[in-house]
Amino acid sequence: MHTIKHKTTGTKIEKIEYRAQDGRLWLTERYVQDQLVRLELFEYTTTKYSSSGIRQSGTWLLVPGDYIQRTRKPDGKAKTSTFYFRTRPMPAE
Repeated sequence: MHTIKHKTTGTKIEKIEYRAQDGRLWLTERYVQDQLVRLELFEYTTTKYSSSGIRQSGTWLLVPGDYIQRTRKPDGKAKTSTFYFRTRPMPAE
């Protein structure tokens, strides 16, 4: 699915969703003024507790600021988030 919205401020926002053949959401992209501002990948795992046998088990999220957030949703446990980022060089003294 590809959606384009034009805000009254003149900002153009694009949202793109990629889905598997069975309808599960796999990847979303969001652009503001044709610049990528959000990219999210969804993970799924098989389970015997779901009616479909598959549940979302986590996400990978790339956002501005050069970091990635990984969220895990284990079965029956609280979700946890881990952040990955590129270390910045230390300024010379």
